[in-house]
Amino acid sequence: MNRFQPFQIGALELAYEEYAHHLTRERKIELASQTGLDVEQITCWFNRKRARERNRETRRALERRIAELQRELQDRRRVEIELRDEIQRLRQLLGRTAESNIDPIIRFVNGY
Repeated sequence: MNRFQPFQIGALELAYEEYAHHLTRERKIELASQTGLDVEQITCWFNRKRARERNRETRRALERRIAELQRELQDRRRVEIELRDEIQRLRQLLGRTAESNIDPIIRFVNGY
């Protein structure tokens, strides 16, 4: 398959922007006469161009979603650390409270 000439690509790009991505049969014939390409080549070029745009948009959407999920993961990790710290603080507090409740009982049993 031969590559298109720069002037052909320029004409196709202009038509793509101008005709909202879809050409009528008449416009394809007109483009074919201007560029020296076959109508089938023009149709294929437009199809590939649309597919590439869809792929780019899908990739951008996935990249946005990945960034969103990474931020969410960081937030959840931060919350996890905060909760672990809170659990540790509460365990220490509970341990001191339990010791202070047991001390009088031990003193009573030991006769202090």
